[in-house]
Amino acid sequence: MEEIECKPPTQLIVEASISSTDHPEKNNNGEALSPSCSNILTKIHAGYFRISLSLGCQALLWKILTQPNGVSRDVLHVFSKLPSTACLLLWCLAALTQISLTLVYVLRCYFQFDLVKAEFSHHIGVNYLYAPWISWLALLQSAPILLQNSSLLYMILCWTFIVPLAMLDIKIYGQWFTTEKRFLSVMANPTSLISVIGNLVAARAAAQMGWKESAVCMWSLGMVHY
Repeated sequence: MEEIECKPPTQLIVEASISSTDHPEKNNNGEALSPSCSNILTKIHAGYFRISLSLGCQALLWKILTQPNGVSRDVLHVFSKLPSTACLLLWCLAALTQISLTLVYVLRCYFQFDLVKAEFSHHIGVNYLYAPWISWLALLQSAPILLQNSSLLYMILCWTFIVPLAMLDIKIYGQWFTTEKRFLSVMANPTSLISVIGNLVAARAAAQMGWKESAVCMWSLGMVHY
């Protein structure tokens, strides 16, 4: 028998390419972005505005309780003991939190616009987009500065924050009547209540300006959704 010549097995060597992390991530415009900053902008989403939303609503509640509104004197005397300094500090904390989150989210819109688009298209994430505008409305109505509700500046600021809420309402409520077939029974979730809060806060702001029809419309929309 002929001897079978044994040959060494062929070795396949695959050289793994090492991706360098020295090059920073770039945004949609091709501008460089540091990895640490990119991680922060990726993690910070509209849901973080719930922090400023809770603080702003608390400041608004304290302001309402400390103002005379026709209730009995005994109850009013209890709430009048709330220190004005505490209300001011709470409002300042809410304003500082809101401004900080707004600046970070503006950077997210510029550098991570794809994530913002995904947030807007998601049936849960889109409800969190109400929170920034609700927070601004709550801060405006609870501001310690004497700003008349009928003044031009107050009206401009209110409508600046109410219009985005109305646009989000059209986006969310309108899709139930379009070809997307996103019915409320399918898309409803606990975050949907944020849109209800937005409509009620907008209704209160419109009522303070004397726009009764707009206030009734926003209030009715919120109650129907609720």
